[in-house]
Amino acid sequence: MNQSLSSATDNTATNTSAKFRYQWSFIPALEAISFPCVVLLNGGILALFIINKRFNIPFNIYLSSVLVSNIFFAVLDNPLDILNFISPYWWLGDPLCSLYLYALNIPSGIVMYSHVLITINRIWAVTFPHAYRRHHSVQIAVCMVAAVWMYVHIVYLPGVVMDAVWYRLPIETSGCLLNIDKMAAWNTTAQFMTFALPNVVIIGAYPYLLYMRREYRRVKILNRALSLRSSGHRVTSSTGQRAKLTRPGESGNNSFTVVTVLTLSIILCWTPLVVFYTVWCFVDLSSYTVTLEFCQGVFVLQPALDPVFFAGIMPGIRSDIMAFLRKFQLLFCTC
Repeated sequence: MNQSLSSATDNTATNTSAKFRYQWSFIPALEAISFPCVVLLNGGILALFIINKRFNIPFNIYLSSVLVSNIFFAVLDNPLDILNFISPYWWLGDPLCSLYLYALNIPSGIVMYSHVLITINRIWAVTFPHAYRRHHSVQIAVCMVAAVWMYVHIVYLPGVVMDAVWYRLPIETSGCLLNIDKMAAWNTTAQFMTFALPNVVIIGAYPYLLYMRREYRRVKILNRALSLRSSGHRVTSSTGQRAKLTRPGESGNNSFTVVTVLTLSIILCWTPLVVFYTVWCFVDLSSYTVTLEFCQGVFVLQPALDPVFFAGIMPGIRSDIMAFLRKFQLLFCTC
Protein backbone atom coordinates (compact mmCIF):
# COMPACT_ATOMS: atom_id res chain seq x y z
CA MET A 1 0.00 0.00 0.00
CA ASN A 2 2.70 2.37 -1.16
CA GLN A 3 0.71 5.06 -2.95
CA SER A 4 -1.46 7.77 -1.48
CA LEU A 5 -4.36 9.67 -2.89
CA SER A 6 -2.19 12.77 -3.12
CA SER A 7 0.30 11.02 -5.38
CA ALA A 8 -2.42 9.33 -7.40
CA THR A 9 -4.00 12.69 -8.19
CA ASP A 10 -0.67 14.38 -8.97
CA ASN A 11 -0.84 16.68 -6.00
CA THR A 12 2.77 17.81 -6.30
CA ALA A 13 3.87 21.05 -7.84
CA THR A 14 6.45 21.27 -10.60
CA ASN A 15 7.57 24.72 -9.49
CA THR A 16 8.51 24.81 -5.81
CA SER A 17 8.86 28.57 -5.92
CA ALA A 18 5.13 28.93 -6.52
CA LYS A 19 3.01 30.46 -3.80
CA PHE A 20 2.73 27.96 -0.95
CA ARG A 21 -0.87 27.20 -0.10
CA TYR A 22 -2.41 24.41 1.96
CA GLN A 23 -5.33 22.66 0.29
CA TRP A 24 -7.55 20.68 2.63
CA SER A 25 -9.72 17.84 1.37
CA PHE A 26 -11.82 15.01 2.81
CA ILE A 27 -9.04 12.52 3.66
CA PRO A 28 -6.64 14.86 5.53
CA ALA A 29 -9.58 16.38 7.41
CA LEU A 30 -10.74 12.89 8.43
CA GLU A 31 -7.22 11.96 9.50
CA ALA A 32 -6.90 15.15 11.54
CA ILE A 33 -10.13 14.30 13.37
CA SER A 34 -9.34 10.61 13.87
CA PHE A 35 -5.72 11.11 15.01
CA PRO A 36 -6.46 12.29 18.59
CA CYS A 37 -9.28 9.75 18.84
CA VAL A 38 -6.93 6.91 17.87
CA VAL A 39 -4.26 7.94 20.38
CA LEU A 40 -6.66 8.58 23.26
CA LEU A 41 -8.92 5.54 22.76
CA ASN A 42 -6.15 3.03 22.09
CA GLY A 43 -3.96 4.53 24.81
CA GLY A 44 -6.81 4.44 27.32
CA ILE A 45 -7.59 0.77 26.78
CA LEU A 46 -3.87 -0.07 26.77
CA ALA A 47 -3.48 1.73 30.10
CA LEU A 48 -6.27 -0.43 31.56
CA PHE A 49 -4.46 -3.56 30.39
CA ILE A 50 -1.25 -2.39 32.07
CA ILE A 51 -2.74 -1.12 35.33
CA ASN A 52 -5.31 -3.85 36.00
CA LYS A 53 -3.62 -7.20 36.66
CA ARG A 54 -6.77 -9.19 35.91
CA PHE A 55 -6.22 -8.38 32.23
CA ASN A 56 -2.79 -10.02 32.38
CA ILE A 57 -3.70 -13.12 30.34
CA PRO A 58 -1.97 -14.35 27.17
CA PHE A 59 -4.86 -13.54 24.80
CA ASN A 60 -4.79 -9.89 25.82
CA ILE A 61 -1.18 -9.65 24.61
CA TYR A 62 -2.54 -9.86 21.06
CA LEU A 63 -5.13 -7.20 21.82
CA SER A 64 -2.35 -5.04 23.25
CA SER A 65 -0.37 -5.52 20.04
CA VAL A 66 -3.36 -4.19 18.08
CA LEU A 67 -3.59 -1.16 20.36
CA VAL A 68 0.15 -0.41 20.29
CA SER A 69 0.38 -0.83 16.51
CA ASN A 70 -2.64 1.47 16.04
CA ILE A 71 -0.90 4.17 18.10
CA PHE A 72 2.41 3.51 16.30
CA PHE A 73 0.71 3.89 12.93
CA ALA A 74 -1.21 7.04 13.89
CA VAL A 75 1.73 8.85 15.49
CA LEU A 76 4.15 8.11 12.65
CA ASP A 77 1.85 8.24 9.63
CA ASN A 78 -0.98 10.68 10.26
CA PRO A 79 0.95 13.97 10.70
CA LEU A 80 3.18 13.34 7.65
CA ASP A 81 0.28 12.00 5.61
CA ILE A 82 -1.79 15.10 6.36
CA LEU A 83 1.10 17.35 5.31
CA ASN A 84 1.55 15.33 2.14
CA PHE A 85 -2.13 15.72 1.29
CA ILE A 86 -2.52 19.41 1.95
CA SER A 87 0.85 20.67 0.66
CA PRO A 88 1.33 21.54 -3.02
CA TYR A 89 4.73 19.82 -2.91
CA TRP A 90 6.90 17.83 -0.50
CA TRP A 91 9.02 20.42 1.31
CA LEU A 92 10.34 18.35 4.23
CA GLY A 93 13.37 16.87 2.45
CA ASP A 94 14.57 13.34 1.70
CA PRO A 95 15.14 12.09 5.28
CA LEU A 96 11.54 12.83 6.32
CA CYS A 97 10.34 11.45 2.99
CA SER A 98 12.00 8.14 3.88
CA LEU A 99 10.35 8.27 7.31
CA TYR A 100 7.00 8.97 5.67
CA LEU A 101 7.34 6.01 3.28
CA TYR A 102 8.27 3.84 6.25
CA ALA A 103 5.28 5.12 8.24
CA LEU A 104 2.91 4.75 5.29
CA ASN A 105 3.52 1.02 4.89
CA ILE A 106 5.23 -0.79 7.77
CA PRO A 107 3.07 0.27 10.77
CA SER A 108 -0.11 -0.51 8.81
CA GLY A 109 1.32 -3.94 7.98
CA ILE A 110 1.95 -4.51 11.69
CA VAL A 111 -1.65 -3.52 12.44
CA MET A 112 -2.87 -6.07 9.90
CA TYR A 113 -0.69 -8.89 11.26
CA SER A 114 -1.68 -8.05 14.83
CA HIS A 115 -5.23 -8.88 13.76
CA VAL A 116 -3.91 -12.06 12.13
CA LEU A 117 -2.38 -13.14 15.46
CA ILE A 118 -5.83 -13.06 17.07
CA THR A 119 -7.20 -15.32 14.33
CA ILE A 120 -4.23 -17.71 14.59
CA ASN A 121 -4.64 -17.84 18.35
CA ARG A 122 -8.29 -18.87 18.00
CA ILE A 123 -7.42 -21.50 15.38
CA TRP A 124 -4.89 -23.00 17.79
CA ALA A 125 -7.38 -22.85 20.67
CA VAL A 126 -10.23 -24.64 18.89
CA THR A 127 -8.11 -27.14 16.92
CA PHE A 128 -5.75 -28.25 19.67
CA PRO A 129 -7.43 -27.22 22.95
CA HIS A 130 -5.29 -29.49 25.16
CA ALA A 131 -2.01 -28.22 23.70
CA TYR A 132 -3.32 -24.65 23.83
CA ARG A 133 -4.12 -24.80 27.54
CA ARG A 134 -0.85 -26.59 28.29
CA HIS A 135 1.58 -24.48 26.28
CA HIS A 136 0.05 -21.08 25.62
CA SER A 137 1.49 -18.41 27.91
CA VAL A 138 2.29 -14.73 28.09
CA GLN A 139 5.87 -15.47 27.01
CA ILE A 140 4.74 -17.30 23.87
CA ALA A 141 2.27 -14.53 23.04
CA VAL A 142 5.01 -11.89 23.40
CA CYS A 143 7.35 -13.93 21.17
CA MET A 144 4.66 -14.25 18.49
CA VAL A 145 4.00 -10.50 18.57
CA ALA A 146 7.74 -9.75 18.31
CA ALA A 147 8.05 -12.19 15.40
CA VAL A 148 5.23 -10.43 13.53
CA TRP A 149 6.83 -7.01 14.01
CA MET A 150 10.15 -8.37 12.72
CA TYR A 151 8.50 -10.14 9.77
CA VAL A 152 6.80 -6.99 8.48
CA HIS A 153 10.08 -5.07 8.70
CA ILE A 154 11.95 -7.83 6.87
CA VAL A 155 9.41 -7.84 4.03
CA TYR A 156 8.86 -4.11 3.57
CA LEU A 157 11.93 -2.26 4.85
CA PRO A 158 14.21 -3.33 1.93
CA GLY A 159 11.94 -1.52 -0.53
CA VAL A 160 12.07 1.71 1.48
CA VAL A 161 15.87 1.43 1.71
CA MET A 162 16.29 0.65 -2.02
CA ASP A 163 14.10 3.59 -2.92
CA ALA A 164 16.11 5.95 -0.68
CA VAL A 165 19.49 4.74 -1.94
CA TRP A 166 18.93 4.05 -5.65
CA TYR A 167 15.47 4.79 -7.01
CA ARG A 168 14.15 7.94 -5.28
CA LEU A 169 12.47 10.27 -7.76
CA PRO A 170 13.08 14.03 -7.37
CA ILE A 171 10.75 15.03 -4.57
CA GLU A 172 10.50 18.58 -5.93
CA THR A 173 8.68 17.40 -9.05
CA SER A 174 7.37 13.92 -8.22
CA GLY A 175 6.53 14.23 -4.55
CA CYS A 176 7.29 11.71 -1.83
CA LEU A 177 6.35 8.26 -3.10
CA LEU A 178 8.01 4.92 -3.76
CA ASN A 179 9.38 4.48 -7.27
CA ILE A 180 7.50 1.24 -7.84
CA ASP A 181 8.25 1.27 -11.57
CA LYS A 182 11.84 0.36 -10.67
CA MET A 183 10.80 -2.15 -7.99
CA ALA A 184 7.75 -3.77 -9.55
CA ALA A 185 8.62 -7.35 -8.53
CA TRP A 186 9.35 -6.37 -4.94
CA ASN A 187 6.23 -4.20 -4.76
CA THR A 188 3.94 -7.02 -5.88
CA THR A 189 5.55 -9.51 -3.50
CA ALA A 190 5.47 -7.12 -0.55
CA GLN A 191 1.86 -6.15 -1.20
CA PHE A 192 0.81 -9.80 -1.26
CA MET A 193 2.85 -10.90 1.79
CA THR A 194 2.12 -7.86 3.96
CA PHE A 195 -1.51 -7.05 3.16
CA ALA A 196 -3.27 -9.44 0.77
CA LEU A 197 -2.22 -12.70 2.46
CA PRO A 198 -3.21 -11.72 6.02
CA ASN A 199 -6.48 -10.34 4.73
CA VAL A 200 -7.24 -13.71 3.12
CA VAL A 201 -6.19 -15.57 6.30
CA ILE A 202 -8.45 -13.49 8.55
CA ILE A 203 -11.51 -13.78 6.31
CA GLY A 204 -10.88 -17.37 5.20
CA ALA A 205 -10.38 -18.70 8.73
CA TYR A 206 -13.63 -17.35 10.11
CA PRO A 207 -15.94 -20.04 8.61
CA TYR A 208 -13.71 -22.69 10.22
CA LEU A 209 -13.83 -20.92 13.60
CA LEU A 210 -17.61 -20.60 13.30
CA TYR A 211 -17.92 -24.32 12.50
CA MET A 212 -15.73 -25.31 15.47
CA ARG A 213 -17.74 -23.09 17.79
CA ARG A 214 -20.98 -24.73 16.67
CA GLU A 215 -19.38 -28.14 17.24
CA TYR A 216 -18.34 -27.09 20.73
CA ARG A 217 -21.88 -25.95 21.52
CA ARG A 218 -23.32 -29.17 20.11
CA VAL A 219 -21.02 -31.32 22.26
CA LYS A 220 -21.75 -29.16 25.29
CA ILE A 221 -25.51 -29.58 24.85
CA LEU A 222 -25.07 -33.32 24.34
CA ASN A 223 -22.94 -33.70 27.47
CA ARG A 224 -25.45 -31.70 29.48
CA ALA A 225 -28.25 -33.95 28.28
CA LEU A 226 -26.23 -37.04 29.18
CA SER A 227 -25.46 -35.68 32.64
CA LEU A 228 -29.18 -35.00 33.28
CA ARG A 229 -30.02 -38.56 32.32
CA SER A 230 -27.31 -39.98 34.53
CA SER A 231 -28.24 -40.72 38.11
CA GLY A 232 -24.81 -41.30 39.60
CA HIS A 233 -22.08 -38.88 40.61
CA ARG A 234 -19.52 -40.93 38.71
CA VAL A 235 -21.29 -40.58 35.37
CA THR A 236 -22.04 -36.89 35.95
CA SER A 237 -18.39 -36.20 36.70
CA SER A 238 -17.22 -38.00 33.58
CA THR A 239 -19.59 -36.12 31.28
CA GLY A 240 -18.66 -32.85 32.93
CA GLN A 241 -15.03 -33.68 32.29
CA ARG A 242 -15.79 -34.38 28.61
CA ALA A 243 -17.43 -30.97 28.31
CA LYS A 244 -14.45 -29.34 29.93
CA LEU A 245 -11.98 -30.99 27.57
CA THR A 246 -13.83 -29.76 24.50
CA ARG A 247 -13.80 -26.16 25.65
CA PRO A 248 -11.86 -24.16 23.03
CA GLY A 249 -9.37 -22.35 25.22
CA GLU A 250 -9.61 -19.63 27.80
CA SER A 251 -12.16 -16.84 27.58
CA GLY A 252 -13.79 -18.66 24.68
CA ASN A 253 -16.97 -16.60 24.48
CA ASN A 254 -15.30 -13.19 24.58
CA SER A 255 -12.46 -14.33 22.33
CA PHE A 256 -14.80 -15.57 19.63
CA THR A 257 -16.81 -12.35 19.81
CA VAL A 258 -13.57 -10.37 19.42
CA VAL A 259 -12.65 -12.41 16.34
CA THR A 260 -16.14 -11.95 14.88
CA VAL A 261 -16.20 -8.19 15.31
CA LEU A 262 -12.60 -7.67 14.16
CA THR A 263 -13.15 -9.86 11.10
CA LEU A 264 -16.18 -7.78 10.18
CA SER A 265 -14.19 -4.57 10.65
CA ILE A 266 -11.37 -5.93 8.47
CA ILE A 267 -13.86 -6.73 5.72
CA LEU A 268 -15.43 -3.28 5.89
CA CYS A 269 -12.39 -1.08 6.55
CA TRP A 270 -9.32 -2.93 5.23
CA THR A 271 -10.44 -5.19 2.40
CA PRO A 272 -11.53 -2.45 -0.07
CA LEU A 273 -8.13 -0.71 0.13
CA VAL A 274 -6.15 -3.97 0.10
CA VAL A 275 -8.02 -5.16 -3.00
CA PHE A 276 -7.55 -1.77 -4.68
CA TYR A 277 -3.78 -1.69 -4.14
CA THR A 278 -3.36 -5.36 -5.03
CA VAL A 279 -5.13 -4.81 -8.35
CA TRP A 280 -3.03 -1.67 -8.82
CA CYS A 281 0.07 -3.88 -8.83
CA PHE A 282 -1.11 -5.25 -12.19
CA VAL A 283 -3.41 -2.55 -13.62
CA ASP A 284 -3.00 1.22 -13.52
CA LEU A 285 -5.78 2.57 -11.29
CA SER A 286 -4.41 6.08 -10.78
CA SER A 287 -7.45 7.57 -12.52
CA TYR A 288 -9.90 5.97 -10.06
CA THR A 289 -9.43 8.72 -7.49
CA VAL A 290 -12.99 8.66 -6.13
CA THR A 291 -12.78 4.92 -5.47
CA LEU A 292 -9.40 5.32 -3.80
CA GLU A 293 -10.71 8.16 -1.64
CA PHE A 294 -13.62 6.01 -0.46
CA CYS A 295 -11.29 3.09 0.32
CA GLN A 296 -8.90 5.33 2.24
CA GLY A 297 -11.79 6.98 4.08
CA VAL A 298 -13.07 3.72 5.60
CA PHE A 299 -9.46 2.61 6.22
CA VAL A 300 -8.76 5.72 8.31
CA LEU A 301 -11.60 4.78 10.66
CA GLN A 302 -10.22 1.34 11.55
CA PRO A 303 -7.64 2.29 14.25
CA ALA A 304 -10.28 4.25 16.16
CA LEU A 305 -12.81 1.41 15.99
CA ASP A 306 -10.64 -1.33 17.54
CA PRO A 307 -10.64 0.08 21.12
CA VAL A 308 -14.36 0.84 20.85
CA PHE A 309 -14.99 -2.80 19.92
CA PHE A 310 -12.81 -4.05 22.80
CA ALA A 311 -14.68 -1.84 25.27
CA GLY A 312 -18.04 -3.01 23.94
CA ILE A 313 -17.17 -6.70 23.93
CA MET A 314 -15.16 -7.21 27.13
CA PRO A 315 -17.17 -6.71 30.35
CA GLY A 316 -14.07 -6.01 32.44
CA ILE A 317 -13.08 -3.06 30.27
CA ARG A 318 -16.63 -1.72 30.30
CA SER A 319 -16.83 -1.89 34.09
CA ASP A 320 -13.48 -0.14 34.52
CA ILE A 321 -14.48 2.62 32.08
CA MET A 322 -17.81 3.12 33.86
CA ALA A 323 -16.05 3.25 37.23
CA PHE A 324 -13.64 5.88 35.90
CA LEU A 325 -16.49 7.95 34.46
CA ARG A 326 -18.35 7.81 37.76
CA LYS A 327 -15.25 9.03 39.63
CA PHE A 328 -14.74 11.77 37.04
CA GLN A 329 -18.39 12.83 37.32
CA LEU A 330 -18.15 12.86 41.11
CA LEU A 331 -14.97 14.94 40.98
CA PHE A 332 -16.56 17.34 38.49
CA CYS A 333 -19.70 17.74 40.58
CA THR A 334 -17.60 18.31 43.71
CA CYS A 335 -15.67 21.07 42.01
